[in-house]
Amino acid sequence: MNTRLLNLDVLRGLAATLVVWQHGSEVFIRNPSIAQHGSALAEFISQLDFGRIGVLCFFLISGFVIPHSLLASNRTLKSFAIRRFFRLYPAYWLSLTAIIGLTWLLADRTFSASTILANTTMLQGLMGFESVQILYWTLTAELLFYCLCALMFTLQLLGNPRYLLLVCWGCYQYLSACNF
Repeated sequence: MNTRLLNLDVLRGLAATLVVWQHGSEVFIRNPSIAQHGSALAEFISQLDFGRIGVLCFFLISGFVIPHSLLASNRTLKSFAIRRFFRLYPAYWLSLTAIIGLTWLLADRTFSASTILANTTMLQGLMGFESVQILYWTLTAELLFYCLCALMFTLQLLGNPRYLLLVCWGCYQYLSACNF
């Protein structure tokens, strides 16, 4: 039986498009010939911030999908963790390798071995290391959310609205501290 929520996949695609639009437009308006004629475009992009809207959509979708996938399936916590690991880490490590290589090639900048090692965990910020790509903070937030859901699932609190409200408040505090 297919348990995918196709409408949410469409929303996920839209959110990804918004994030790509934001980053693409930021690069586009930095072009000197466009920048001299594109101040209205730059102002519009910075005011609307499609990227922030897209990231928020991703967080909202995860806030529904992750608890749903834990509660609605007959999967074990171990199965959930293995599936999440293989969904996130291989692509993340590939991205990390590309960023480190491109930063070295294009900006002549290197990272220490400890920074790179910390970044392989997705928890570099929590360990006091810089992210090799500033955008990786969203993955740290997502990973922490997965861990929180797993803990609540284990304690049989994941379906309890009071605890979910408390977790939402805590996530809001975290995002506020990140200046999101």
